[in-house]
Amino acid sequence: MSDFSARLKQKMNEKRINQSTLARRLNVTPTAVWNWENGNSTPRQKTMSRLALVLGADENWLRGGVKVSEAAVEAIDSVGDEIERMQELVAELTGVEPNRVKVRIEIV
Repeated sequence: MSDFSARLKQKMNEKRINQSTLARRLNVTPTAVWNWENGNSTPRQKTMSRLALVLGADENWLRGGVKVSEAAVEAIDSVGDEIERMQELVAELTGVEPNRVKVRIEIV
């Protein structure tokens, strides 16, 4: 098992998120997540960035085990929580399921 897969499993457990939920949030197949968890492959760069955001993890740590400050991790967690809150609010206002709402943040 790769170090990436171990870190991925750790974060998924901490966030209490399963393969299908993670796949849905990342717009990938559950098979892709299964392959990551089992060390068969790793996400592409764009997906890795989204994965880190969804899991509230530092992308560098997730990819290679490099640890960043606790404040940075807390900030990432806070952004992820806000995105989920926005999804739920939009879902409530529009009458759709929260998993059907995509929130996109673009930094240009």
